[in-house]
Amino acid sequence: MSHLSRLRVVFHGRFQADVSTVNNDVRHFDNAAFIDAYQEPQAGGSLNGWWNPDGTGAFRLSDCVVTELGLEDGSVVRDPGVIPVGLAITDANDRVSGKLVDLDPQWQMASAIWGLTVRLVAEDGTELLSGRFEAAPFRDLAFGRAPAPGSGGASACFTSVLSELVWAPELRNRAPILDRLRQSTADGVLAIRLMTYAYAGSSSRPGFTFGRISGIIGPQDRLRPRSFVLGRRLVPSPQTIGSGTANFCDAVIAAGGDGILFDLGNAVPLDASFVPVDMGPLQVVALADDSVAPGGPVSAQQYTAIGTIEGYANEGFLTRSGGIVDVRAAIPAMATVRSRPIAILMGEGSATTVVWRETKEGRLVRAEQFVQRPYPGDVVRDRLWAAQWGEPLPGAQLALQLLPPVAGLGGSGRPTPDVPIPRINQPASSLTVPQTVVTNGNGYAELAIQTRDPESPRGYVDGQIYLISYNFPGEQAIEQPSVGLPLDCYALLLFSAFQPKHDPPSWADDIAPILQQYANLYPIMSRSLFDLGDESAVALHQKLLTFAFGLPMDHPNHMPVTRDLSPRKRDAILTYLASVKPQPAAIVAELRPAAAHRKSASLLNAGASAETDGKQAFAASIAAALEATARETTP
Repeated sequence: MSHLSRLRVVFHGRFQADVSTVNNDVRHFDNAAFIDAYQEPQAGGSLNGWWNPDGTGAFRLSDCVVTELGLEDGSVVRDPGVIPVGLAITDANDRVSGKLVDLDPQWQMASAIWGLTVRLVAEDGTELLSGRFEAAPFRDLAFGRAPAPGSGGASACFTSVLSELVWAPELRNRAPILDRLRQSTADGVLAIRLMTYAYAGSSSRPGFTFGRISGIIGPQDRLRPRSFVLGRRLVPSPQTIGSGTANFCDAVIAAGGDGILFDLGNAVPLDASFVPVDMGPLQVVALADDSVAPGGPVSAQQYTAIGTIEGYANEGFLTRSGGIVDVRAAIPAMATVRSRPIAILMGEGSATTVVWRETKEGRLVRAEQFVQRPYPGDVVRDRLWAAQWGEPLPGAQLALQLLPPVAGLGGSGRPTPDVPIPRINQPASSLTVPQTVVTNGNGYAELAIQTRDPESPRGYVDGQIYLISYNFPGEQAIEQPSVGLPLDCYALLLFSAFQPKHDPPSWADDIAPILQQYANLYPIMSRSLFDLGDESAVALHQKLLTFAFGLPMDHPNHMPVTRDLSPRKRDAILTYLASVKPQPAAIVAELRPAAAHRKSASLLNAGASAETDGKQAFAASIAAALEATARETTP
């Protein structure tokens, strides 16, 4: 089971992602070339520090309430007089909010939520449930779902689990449906899916840094992955539908075998008001074979009808039900989908086309922890899952490949600043990647990748980014999400080995180069607290910094917020801080935020736009970089 279950809690509201954007351009990591203009907001043709240079990295839930509860029999209840619809869904009340973090400026397609607590709170303030969101990157990022520029028209899903669950006493009497959910938990965790959309990434728009969020909580099966649904994977039509585009969606056969559950929350195209586009009645069918492509025409002789989807073209489809659709069917009809591709069709007669179609031969391959941050000598371990027709696939051979060096990522292709953009995926000798792995009886292969020191291939940026693709081999390979490069790939930030030049580490040679980079990239710190690049300021705040750098990585106050500091550099900072004599509280209180340290004029960037620069610009750079790489490697 997963969030895609008949037993579920659905909520909707707003989220805030107050990310800092100075680090969106990898060239801003070059301390020697950094100028103060990069800490200023984007203005006109001056790209500067992009659209939110003073971002804190905070990720918050706001105004979220339970809108629907699903029961095991497939019925749904929305009557607040019957069940506790209207429960507030909020984050922690005893700690700061979570953080939204990119892996690296040269791989911005796997932003992860760290340190988030999710709580269900009754109207009288009683906490009925709380749990810790296990850090997870987004998946199935799609631009153009709605006709809004940049991230405003995009959406993505964060699929994970809630652990460390705390349930209210007397839950059976107070909220019996939540009690059923409690009884269904396995290993003390619940499945959760967060879908974010309608983000306001321009300071000129209302609700700047806020967007809409659709959430679903359900039971988690201990034998299933935590970061995705092991089920039926449907590929979208490549054409624009109405004013938006469709995205990948997941489906599972209901536990009773009498229906199919679809998660269309991150899949249906949206109009300018972020309401699902009306495509007319949608047919759910079992195709005769794989010959019909997504977006292609289909005749009645090529499928068996299963059911229909109606009533989705309204705001409540996302705000109330989260986009979950339960298509009931008779057992004989359901028997056809056990070994045939599921599809969703729109139109009538000769105009009938496929909006979504299951992957080739019903095959699925996905990694569990596809984003990792190893240190040289670490072994990257993960489970690589395979399934067919929604069931784990034992004995499946899976192929892996380290992608060739890629140039131009993380700079949006702009001519300024005048700093070279490093290549990623080199040297290849720093990783030993198995060419093939075979799944066990549970449908997953235990992957092990040995790492070695890449040294300093990127110069002014620590470590190296490595992308590793995976799929079924040869003709068995299936479609993958792609913007020129598969997004469902392993993304590793392999740190460079680090050894301080002095014992204890010195400020000038060992610590300043590290902390100056954070002072440059996160101006909110120096403007609101103190300048990390100032030796005296660091000494004055020795106790606070020791506390922050010593917190576990999954804590929201972990420093650095970006989780891009190697463990050896963090150890060196803590050793240095321990060697610094603590300052009296009175002296600390007198310190004021440091003034800007390098004045400069704004840099002009032709075509710079606060509406499009960001994830969309990075996605475009992936396509361009891959095309250039293909030209370089073509004989």
